[in-house]
Amino acid sequence: AVLSDCLAGATALALSPSESALYVAESAANRVLRVLQKPVGVYHATVFHQLSGRSGISALVCDHSRGGILYVARPE
Repeated sequence: AVLSDCLAGATALALSPSESALYVAESAANRVLRVLQKPVGVYHATVFHQLSGRSGISALVCDHSRGGILYVARPE
């Protein structure tokens, strides 16, 4: 709940193959956050990638069959 209050238009989520990282797309900030839990019960959110351009992110997909490649979809 604390993280959702701070997000700039969360539009998509993706989970890493090991389920150790959660990726969150922030459309209004045009960036992807990575949330890790370490130690148990303590979560850390960092900017994983900042995109350029005017359009925000509309979808995220983590391809588990290809080692966890993260794909980002944008409307442009």
